[in-house]
Amino acid sequence: MLAVVVLATNVVLRPLAHRLYPVQVAGEEQEVSYGLELRCWQQDEAHMRALLLQGMSTTTLTLSSLRNEDNDGTAKMRTAAQIQGLGRQDTALEQLVVRLSLEGGVSSVSWAVQAEVPE
Repeated sequence: MLAVVVLATNVVLRPLAHRLYPVQVAGEEQEVSYGLELRCWQQDEAHMRALLLQGMSTTTLTLSSLRNEDNDGTAKMRTAAQIQGLGRQDTALEQLVVRLSLEGGVSSVSWAVQAEVPE
């Protein structure tokens, strides 16, 4: 009788387990979306964009969007980038952020994982 209960429980709960913890095929990478935000002086904005693009060219990360906006009447700019990559590439993104933060005109730079998209 106990064996029937255990077997029934496994059969009934298996779809729920696969939905909560999807099985990833070995060697298959999930797409990961990152958000990067940079604040700098207006006169440094073009240089920061160039450094961002140059730094990304040495990685397998790809830029999906880039937006600049004034920081509410101040002389600072906010640059927001959406970046995609296959698999987690936190180290590559952190190296890029460290490089950008070394520039004198940068007041803040940060990044975060936005989403891991299951395929």
